[in-house]
Order: sequence, then structure tokens, then C-alpha cells
Amino acid sequence: MSCTGRIGIGLLSDQLLRWNIRRRVLFSWSIGLMLLGQFLMLFVNDLSFLTVVTVIIGLAYGAMFSISPTIVSDRFGVKSFGVNWVRRVFLYLHI
Repeated sequence: MSCTGRIGIGLLSDQLLRWNIRRRVLFSWSIGLMLLGQFLMLFVNDLSFLTVVTVIIGLAYGAMFSISPTIVSDRFGVKSFGVNWVRRVFLYLHI
């Protein structure tokens, strides 16, 4: 599902840019979807519901993983993308 989220959100973000909807909005939706999945995880009591929650979390994770580099390159430029991406990863890992 992560792969589906990555491909789907990439195509969706390109289409929504035509209507002036920024990628940060999609990133916020992805975070909201991840929060929903984590909240629903509290109420899992059978395998079929676990499957649904896993699909939601997988789509959200793939979407966030796909949109993050694009937002960094849009914000800081392609010239310094590598340096900014490494800084973001190391800040995330607290190294």
C-alpha cells in the first residue's frame, strides 16, 4: 500500500497543482490520514479491521514519503536539494 500511496499522491499532487492546491495541503491531509489510522488502531479487535487500518496507514506513509522531497525541493530549490534533504533526515533521526 505504501507503493500505491507514493504513486497515487504523486499523480494527484501534479493534477491538483493545476487548480492551485499546494503540496503542503496534501501533506497535511496525509498527516491527518496517518493520525486517523493510528487512532483506529486503538480499536482493532479482528483481522479484517486490522487490514483496513493497515491499508490506511500504508497509504498515508507512502503519501508522506512521496511528497516530502518535492516540498523540500520546491521550498529550497533544486541546487541545494541534497544538502537540505540530508539535514532533514538527520534532524528527523536526532543525530
